[in-house]
Amino acid sequence: MSACVSELAESPVVMSGNQFSKQVRLLRSSEFDRVFTARNSASDVRIVLYGAVNEIGHPRIGLTVSRKVGNAVVRNRWKRLLREAFRLAQGELPTLDLICVVRGKAPPTLGQVRESLIALSGRVQTRLSKRAMRMIVNVVRWPAGTVGTGEESWQTVRRW
Repeated sequence: MSACVSELAESPVVMSGNQFSKQVRLLRSSEFDRVFTARNSASDVRIVLYGAVNEIGHPRIGLTVSRKVGNAVVRNRWKRLLREAFRLAQGELPTLDLICVVRGKAPPTLGQVRESLIALSGRVQTRLSKRAMRMIVNVVRWPAGTVGTGEESWQTVRRW
């Protein structure tokens, strides 16, 4: 525990005033369901990160730590690490709703969790943008007289 405290004391990001308020948390089961049904995830050895687009303008996070990870002490340690890593990395994360699912048994250091969170959220955002690009551009041919000057024309239609 003292290694984590000394690591926090040396970090210049701690003084940035980032908070972990209710506005940056996923609280309702409907919010969790929306992120899980978006089916966008990235993972590493420590965590699986699910993500979905939000229109709020800042990232939000939800945490799930299974009993398979360990007893209450270990699960609470994981949750504290994930919350602190998110709080410190808020400015570097894309504006997504994220859910962290813990994979490992032993909790890693705060720096490792923070690096994983930043890297995985970038991968989730990349996958979301690729999916959006595939779905946005669908060329539809409209019949004469319905669009434009009476000739056949092409129009781009968005499909979500």
